[in-house]
Amino acid sequence: MGRPDRSKERIEQILDAFETCVASHGLEGTKLEMVAQEAGIQRSLIRHYLGNREAVLVAWAQRSIDRYRESLDELVEALPKRKPCIALVDYLFLQSTSGPSDAELALDILIASSDRHDECRSMISDFIQDMVALVADQMATQYPSASRNSRFEIANAIVAMSFCAESLHPLRLPPKHKKAWKKVAKRLVTSLE
Repeated sequence: MGRPDRSKERIEQILDAFETCVASHGLEGTKLEMVAQEAGIQRSLIRHYLGNREAVLVAWAQRSIDRYRESLDELVEALPKRKPCIALVDYLFLQSTSGPSDAELALDILIASSDRHDECRSMISDFIQDMVALVADQMATQYPSASRNSRFEIANAIVAMSFCAESLHPLRLPPKHKKAWKKVAKRLVTSLE
């Protein structure tokens, strides 16, 4: 009987460490030596399991986006039948008291530097377009008589505002700002009535 395959466990360990390093040191400041140290492994294991730094970055970006997609899918399943769009806005503009997680910080950093990473930019762009479509689809169920173009425009604005709100979190703006964005998002949704 051979040793159990620990590939998935090791890859997760490396990607977790990469995410922590990116959140602490930025994308350009994160070196594979740091990741290995954070993961408690030798650097050569990173290359063995994932490849070079760009391959680690792409694998981490894909995992991050997959997690966000799963989270959104779970949210859509849990939305109430009555006013699902308002519940969706509430979720997109959650008031965090502890600040963004390492995953959120790292993704913000990735978005900010995606102009230098084509594959990651493409993944993020696809995710945002899918997110806009998901919000617009929810609007179609709640406001079927609203035009497709109006639903798209409002969904696009809400998704952009939610990303903006998250990216500005490190500024520690007073909570009234996020509350105002959420209020405007709800006003946009109800304008479809």
